[in-house]
Amino acid sequence: MEYKMVLCVRNDIPMSVGKKCSQCAHAAVGCFQKAMEVSPECIIEWESQGAKKVVVKIESVKEFEMMKQTCEELGVLYYEVVDAGKTEISPGTITVLGVGPGPTVLIDVVTGDKQLL
Repeated sequence: MEYKMVLCVRNDIPMSVGKKCSQCAHAAVGCFQKAMEVSPECIIEWESQGAKKVVVKIESVKEFEMMKQTCEELGVLYYEVVDAGKTEISPGTITVLGVGPGPTVLIDVVTGDKQLL
């Protein structure tokens, strides 16, 4: 079974490329740490396959919330990044939804229709 992680970046808020990169890094680390707690065997499988990560864009906080709800319904691991507001955007702004790592077939239910960033 193939495994991956998808980082879903909100495209409706102004962030520089560097800011998007740092927010994705927060999401990837958060997903990894959460997976180590709840499903370490998933991390082993994902890493053995090269730790695949994909970055896609989403267009609204509503889309973000719908994806998060789908993760909860399917039991897919996720991590949401909420910015501290120290640089470019307001504190409390939700910026990235990390999905996975997990089986690609489940991750694709949540993220499969999203365009690459």
